[in-house]
Amino acid sequence: MVFRKKKQEDAVLKILLAVCEALPAEFDYIRHQIEDQRAFWVHPGGMIVNKGSQNIKKEISMQAKYADKAGKRLTIDHIFICDFEKKRHKILIEIEHGLLIGCEIYIDQIEQADPEGICAKNHKVKYHIYKWESLFTDEELGYLKPIKDLDVRSIYEVYLDDKLYYWLFDLTDSDFIAMDTEKNIYQVTHDPYEISLMEEDLLALLKMITAHRQSENDSNIEQKEIPPC
Repeated sequence: MVFRKKKQEDAVLKILLAVCEALPAEFDYIRHQIEDQRAFWVHPGGMIVNKGSQNIKKEISMQAKYADKAGKRLTIDHIFICDFEKKRHKILIEIEHGLLIGCEIYIDQIEQADPEGICAKNHKVKYHIYKWESLFTDEELGYLKPIKDLDVRSIYEVYLDDKLYYWLFDLTDSDFIAMDTEKNIYQVTHDPYEISLMEEDLLALLKMITAHRQSENDSNIEQKEIPPC
């Protein structure tokens, strides 16, 4: 079983390297990550993902090496590979902040895919823009970098009393700090339920939030690095 998994990994990595050869030079940064095989593991069926919390220290090291903090989330689609019977199968690649975060090869038996049968000349790039990003100035986005680096989805959309808010920061007892689409800041409490306008400066608040989340992340890493008894 281990032998088969290793064969799958080798087949997927070989295919992805062939995809990189077929894509324009602007995507060479993907190839550099694929060649560094310590960064990924492969699911049956051809999905390649970050190794994640099983190797948290290594993952952070890989992110520091390859991440583009200004990079957007994007999907590279309309890539195809032929099997040895000349049937075409779709390949999809997911990139976030310059990091290869996933790839799906839509073929049942990955060993049947022919790395020499890659077609990427009509590839398409789809950018995933989070609505909240367009609300902030460049300076404010600068303060948001620690949030985006840790997890861009840590800013959530919530609807309260039929109005859209962005959940920015957790407080205690299910309370939280939110921002509306006009960039007004609110404290939302659970018991009693209230949405109270705050007077804090947005930039100061963002700086506090990102510093707190970075501190939490550092603490979690230290706990995960403690060896078991």
